[in-house]
Amino acid sequence: MIHCLHGNVSSQRSWDVFRDRLVEPINPIDLWTLAEKELTLTQAGIQIAQEAQQGDLLLGYSLGGRLALHALIANPDIWKAAIIVSAHPGLQTQKKARLESDLNWSALAERNWSEFLAQWNSLEILNNNPSTIEGFIQASKSDQKQISLAFRHWSLGRQMDLRPLLPKIKCPILWLTGEDDSTYCQLAQEAVSQLSRATHHTIKKAGHRAPWQQPQSFLNKVDDFLSTLPD
Repeated sequence: MIHCLHGNVSSQRSWDVFRDRLVEPINPIDLWTLAEKELTLTQAGIQIAQEAQQGDLLLGYSLGGRLALHALIANPDIWKAAIIVSAHPGLQTQKKARLESDLNWSALAERNWSEFLAQWNSLEILNNNPSTIEGFIQASKSDQKQISLAFRHWSLGRQMDLRPLLPKIKCPILWLTGEDDSTYCQLAQEAVSQLSRATHHTIKKAGHRAPWQQPQSFLNKVDDFLSTLPD
């Protein structure tokens, strides 16, 4: 079973486009149900690990990738492998500024949902209209409160730098980034250098939302990785 963790301002239904195309069954997790509990990143990672079975896999994109790293660190022995996509291992500087920025996003999400979405989708790192990406489903207004809480409690400004903790992870890791997402390509290389069984691959003609921008390339890399794992 692959437990799939979606990105910020996204939906667990974004993984449905891959449901019948991966060699393993998937379990998309609704992160907003965790955000509603006002858990910290560490607490959320622990809960995700507690709900998994021995030999399960993790697939996390962006925010979901950060939570996947926390779940891997929380219980390194339970996981068979993990795929991390476009994820940040943690800021080493400027945490206060990032927290202030995310608190502003939190307030805007709660105050004016349509303006929040417009500003979010105009971010340079995303650089695309989600409605034009195959299978990518954005969060709905019904998730407004939970997303506001996620920006507040799961801000990168509150996340510890996970680099020193990454050596605790012993399972195989496939770390993917879009080749046009230069910042996250560099972060991936830094993270992989701390992991004993990890490889970093880029997806051509893709940015931050690489799995949905180039779904077949994403699937090919994931299937190749899964084929190397023992039964």
